[in-house]
Amino acid sequence: MGKGVPYDAAVLVIAVSRDGKIVVVKDPSFKVPFWKLPGGHKKEGESPAECGSRELQEETGIQIPWTKLFGVSSRKTMGHSKYVYMGIVHSWKNLLKIGSDGEVVKIFFLDEILKRKDFLRTHESILIKAIPHLRRKGVNIA
Repeated sequence: MGKGVPYDAAVLVIAVSRDGKIVVVKDPSFKVPFWKLPGGHKKEGESPAECGSRELQEETGIQIPWTKLFGVSSRKTMGHSKYVYMGIVHSWKNLLKIGSDGEVVKIFFLDEILKRKDFLRTHESILIKAIPHLRRKGVNIA
């Protein structure tokens, strides 16, 4: 997952603490707002991991250096590449209440967010598939 990827790549980040808390965002400007994983589109010359680190900080205030993000999956879908990264959050102290584009930012326990009807279904399936990776990294999942 390096710099030789298409410019139209989308990146999602699962930012989770060892005690099983995850940060998600909600864009209140959507007609039907829903919680989703932080992420966005790659800028020209940026690696997917660099994009993930930047988007996470812009949307939530949480800083995880791109060198500390772990690739969970990558695939081509609907004409662009999609990358999912995971990073361990050691402190929530820089957590924003509102992200750079007006997103509402909130922390949930993993089991809580997976039960919510207003959590984006495609992100729910990504998170469920990432659970084995999270467990291997020492994340406590109820």
